[in-house]
Amino acid sequence: MNSNSNRSETSKSGEKYPEHPSDPQPRQEEVEEDEDREESTRLARPRTILFAVGIGLLATVSMVIFLISDRLNSFEGADRLGELLESANTLTGDEFEAVETKAGDLQDWFFLKHGLEHYAVPKQFANIKTIGCRVFKFNGVPVAQIMAVTDKEILFYMFPSSDLGIKIGKGKWEIIEEEKWVGGATGINDTCFLVAFKGNKDEMKEFLSRLGR
Repeated sequence: MNSNSNRSETSKSGEKYPEHPSDPQPRQEEVEEDEDREESTRLARPRTILFAVGIGLLATVSMVIFLISDRLNSFEGADRLGELLESANTLTGDEFEAVETKAGDLQDWFFLKHGLEHYAVPKQFANIKTIGCRVFKFNGVPVAQIMAVTDKEILFYMFPSSDLGIKIGKGKWEIIEEEKWVGGATGINDTCFLVAFKGNKDEMKEFLSRLGR
């Protein structure tokens, strides 16, 4: 019995084998794969951080561009036109004198009745039917105001541009939007012409485009 046991633990050459073989060493390929995975993990973290930072910077730059663009699309006197639009919220209609004619035919009426010389209507508005007119003062400046009707009720304003500090490029339309009202303003010689109705910028753009055809 003992001799058999001794033979199992001894080689033919007389060398003894260990009763339990040692754990096999990891192969070189496995070591390299583990190192590659660790390296990829280390590199992934800064990439993720850089990506998040990049998204944040892009959002910030986009906001700055939007704010600058919005500022560049403004013009001198836009705030005063905004105040003029807001003043329409208090109108009841009783303030106007009934005058049914065409917008292009009211220059004499305003001059003879109110001594108003700053009357100018763009040609695309000349044939629009009016239902009422008046003159009122805004910041001490006399303003001609007309109530007219197309597919909606609209208001026209006319006043000397310089008296309210309005500067608009020749032949250019500027759109001003307030809480309820939207206005489209342009300059005709020394007169500022403003058309307004309850709506938004897109509606005003479409309205002006339709009249300009």
